[in-house]
Amino acid sequence: HILESVQPFIIIGKRLSQESHRVRIAAHKSCEVEVRNQGLDFFAISHDSIYPMTDATTAVGPHGGGQKLNQTRKALYNSYCGSWRACIASFRRDTRPFLADAIVASPLAHAHIHCAERLSIPLHIMSTVPWTPTGEFSHSLAHVEGSDGIDEKTASFLSYALIEESIWNTIIEPINRFRQQILGLQRISAAVGGRLMADYEVPHTYLCSQVLVPRPNDWSSMIDIVGYLFKTQPPVCRPDKELEDFMQSDSPLIYIMLQEDKMQSQGMLARAIQETVVKHGFRVLLSEGCRDICRILSHPNVVLTDSVPDEWIIPRVSVVVHHGSAEHTALALRFGKPSVVIRHSEDQFSRGILIARTGAAAAPLHNSMLSAEAFAGALSFCLQKPVEIATSDIQNQISQENGLDGAIKAFYRWLPPNVQKCSITNEDLAMYLIWNRPTMKISPEAAAVLVEERMIKQTDIVL
Repeated sequence: HILESVQPFIIIGKRLSQESHRVRIAAHKSCEVEVRNQGLDFFAISHDSIYPMTDATTAVGPHGGGQKLNQTRKALYNSYCGSWRACIASFRRDTRPFLADAIVASPLAHAHIHCAERLSIPLHIMSTVPWTPTGEFSHSLAHVEGSDGIDEKTASFLSYALIEESIWNTIIEPINRFRQQILGLQRISAAVGGRLMADYEVPHTYLCSQVLVPRPNDWSSMIDIVGYLFKTQPPVCRPDKELEDFMQSDSPLIYIMLQEDKMQSQGMLARAIQETVVKHGFRVLLSEGCRDICRILSHPNVVLTDSVPDEWIIPRVSVVVHHGSAEHTALALRFGKPSVVIRHSEDQFSRGILIARTGAAAAPLHNSMLSAEAFAGALSFCLQKPVEIATSDIQNQISQENGLDGAIKAFYRWLPPNVQKCSITNEDLAMYLIWNRPTMKISPEAAAVLVEERMIKQTDIVL
């Protein structure tokens, strides 16, 4: 169940599928093509063009009152119902039955623990953003500082409680309606709901690097940080000659991968780019999300990339400009490129601060206060030799992490004994028992071989 970037979950899903699990990714309808292109099963939990919980900032932001709040709760309730159907139902014309044996979910997919409770199956939370309370740093969506009466450690703990309370104030009504009308479970209070993860001892695995977020000492053994997850295959790309020639020049090449619809003022960004290019001689590549800005600029040193993968472009540039999303931050660090973060939300600001503290980025900029001077200063900072050394060092550290193996090991480590690997292959998912050997659990592949070799009969196999 996913309500953040789908890419890490696709990577995990493909590995689990290779290990004989049947994997279904339940996400927004807009993710269907991306998921199915990777050979994974898909279930749409929402078809809303603007779903209120697709990004972390709206999970805790004000929803107003009256009609707007009712619309938000209605959309949430519908997504919870979609999450439940994703656990138990076939999707569209797929006639194969489906019943989940385990759930891996994002923290923002609020129905996860309620579906797991109803089905009595294990739940594992995975996310690129830490949501587990700690005294070592604040929640990325909350900006809380210590004061005369509250020390910094206590303030950090309180930030998680504030976010939890804000979320439950919005979701308690649709959650209880979902529990009672769909799942047949009892109502809960917001206080109980906020404790469910701890009470049920749900394991959490965070898909980020300890270079940025060292694992806090006050976390339990069920909480871990394993590293970033990256695509294993290099992107296939044949850029046109004009783009290749543009990228081979000697002057610094800046890659701006922003979403112009997230910018408070496209004109403000366009002016900052224009003045920076003219005064400092930088060359700029704009991602597909900056089409309108490219038309505004119309400058020979500014080129729009069209359908060129970020993984191909980033290793070939000097500096990456992005909003500070987990995905773009990971890519910049993976390829050893310094970042200029132009943030529009609190979690992006928190991540921008973390990158800057490592020496791999300039101090984050706010899109509502962007100026040509600040933008040029941030780019110039990122082109300094100490920043280049810092990003190269971080690149080496991240290359030694193996987030995918860590995530898979964490998933298996916390599975209960009745959801385990095949007793024969010790790799594939066990789905059957042999009636006269109840301690032996076997996979479909092992069962087929045993029947073919006449070591057991087909009637000896039980679910």
